Amino acid sequence: KFSNLEAIRNKWFNPTNLRKDGDAVDQKVADMVQAELDLISEKEVLPKFHVPSKVLQKFREIGAKGDRMADKWEEMLQQYYRAFRGSEPELVDDLEQRMSGKYLIDKWETKVSEYLSKEQKAIYSNLKTLWNNIEAPDEDSDASQDSKRRKISPNQKPKYKAGRVYVAEVLKNIVAANPSVIGGSADVASSCGGHWPELQGHFLPPSFGEKLAGAGYTGRYIHFGVREHASLAILNGICSSSCLIPYCTLFTVFYQYALPAIRMASISKFPILYIGTHDSIDVGEDGPTHQPVEVLPQLRAMPNLLVIRPANVEECVGAFQVFAAQYTEKQSISSYVDPKPLVRRPIFVMTSRGELGLPYKGNTSIRGQEGVWRGAYVLHDCVDEISGPGKGPAGAGHVVLPDIVLIGSGQDVALVMKTKEILLKWSQTFNERLKAGFEGFPHIHDAPVPALLKVRIVSMPCWELFDEQDQEYQDSVLCSNYREILRIYVEKAATKNTGHDKYAHMSVLMPSYGLSGKAADVEKKLEFTPEYIAAKVWASWMDRGRILPMAGDTADIGFSTWVSHLGDARVRTKEAQSRGRELHRRCMLGSGAAAKPTVRTSQDEKSADCSTSSGRRLTKNFPSHLLSCISTPSTPTHLNRQPPKPPRSTFHVPA
Repeated sequence: KFSNLEAIRNKWFNPTNLRKDGDAVDQKVADMVQAELDLISEKEVLPKFHVPSKVLQKFREIGAKGDRMADKWEEMLQQYYRAFRGSEPELVDDLEQRMSGKYLIDKWETKVSEYLSKEQKAIYSNLKTLWNNIEAPDEDSDASQDSKRRKISPNQKPKYKAGRVYVAEVLKNIVAANPSVIGGSADVASSCGGHWPELQGHFLPPSFGEKLAGAGYTGRYIHFGVREHASLAILNGICSSSCLIPYCTLFTVFYQYALPAIRMASISKFPILYIGTHDSIDVGEDGPTHQPVEVLPQLRAMPNLLVIRPANVEECVGAFQVFAAQYTEKQSISSYVDPKPLVRRPIFVMTSRGELGLPYKGNTSIRGQEGVWRGAYVLHDCVDEISGPGKGPAGAGHVVLPDIVLIGSGQDVALVMKTKEILLKWSQTFNERLKAGFEGFPHIHDAPVPALLKVRIVSMPCWELFDEQDQEYQDSVLCSNYREILRIYVEKAATKNTGHDKYAHMSVLMPSYGLSGKAADVEKKLEFTPEYIAAKVWASWMDRGRILPMAGDTADIGFSTWVSHLGDARVRTKEAQSRGRELHRRCMLGSGAAAKPTVRTSQDEKSADCSTSSGRRLTKNFPSHLLSCISTPSTPTHLNRQPPKPPRSTFHVPA
């Protein structure tokens, strides 16, 4: 970096050059340099990287002293093992496991599994099924008989708890089974959960015992006070030097005060558990100051940090299993030296203030606690058979692809499931109106019944874990290897332009900070209700059919040139054109018009049969009096916006 660096070395690291000036100080420095040269057998100049002998001796003495202290401490530890193994074997075994890197005892999973089974029983007893064909199963089907046996009331809803409650209860089971877990909250502890005095006591001086039962240095709950950054910095110190598992609970927005400490934990790969509650605009009257719409993208942008936003209690349990796996296996010191592979890292579990759960059952074989491990999974597919993502009926031997993939995390998964229900109803209404418009046409009853929109619901609790999966699995979930399948990400806990485009063509996100008011009113005002989302998805779906290019297409100038390329109508043939002309002639006869030859233009010859989203072909040559029968499903009257555009089918208005 410096052109004169070598000249400086020759002057100050060379005894001969130092003595040329005759300065008394330079003479002393020359003697010191000469002494160093004699020790390392160098003749003229000290090496570029040289540690003076006195400095080297000092550090080696300190290192030797540290070795003696470590040996003494290890000897004391072994004496402790021998002294208490007979009287307190469990305590000794626990300490030995922790010293070897295994901080969680084996039975913790049993307690969590029992808790999950209890919650699932309460939830699934009243949870309904969302059928892709909307209609209920046949009377003889197992599903129908099961519903009758359980006597589900039409208005009965599953019993859900708040997301923060689910997370706190799972944490409680882990704290109860593992004496190594210690933590606290720097603020609003009563709202966030995470403290059970009868299990943890209080980490306070024993003098506080008169006021707080269980106060002492054996307590496992730390009263940090309102010190967000300090609390997380303390957890970094605990994680770096002790056999303890640290955690912290806070409002999600308050973690912004402690981002430097989280960043340091991520750099150091400290396996700390952060629990953030009140994760979106559903906070309520506290308003935008407490609605962390930008915190989720901030955390996702931090390397080495896993951010998990569960959608139900199963995913909450899965998030804790991912965290606990870092402590269940014995670790060696070499695991922390090489930055790759990542052996341990902090985990941020972000959950809701309000109820957390799904309005319908999933229809795939993968469950939430398993799906978290892979970052994202198909929760509700476009087929009703429970046989894995995208697979049709057993023995069918084919894969059913969706038209639309809706992606969400946390509470927003329930939102997109309700959106799917609305889209299916709108699709059914559209097909009924379309069929009614053809009443009286020849052979109309022989025409195939158009299928409904095929919508897949994907829960994506953790971006980082999903990105670590192989490309084949990612494509199987998102259908990202199919350009014509529309993918839309919905998340009211994140702002726009924060990375959702790598998973979806379109994102419905927060455009700004939130509002103060009741959760339902805020969601309606900011357009995060199922009706609003469905209208946006429907409009995007219609637009997408118009913009997909195909050879020979003309510019989109209205009804006469609208073309759909989705479904089965992939190839335009002369036979299709001929069928279209023949059906047009029959339509004209059926409507009372005289049968006469139709003059075709070159533009008309380019037209062909096309398909709806279900792949059912419809001719483009409709009489003008039928166009009024083709309309999109009605959207809620409170949507102050233009109605969705007509369907992606090619229509031609005869002259």
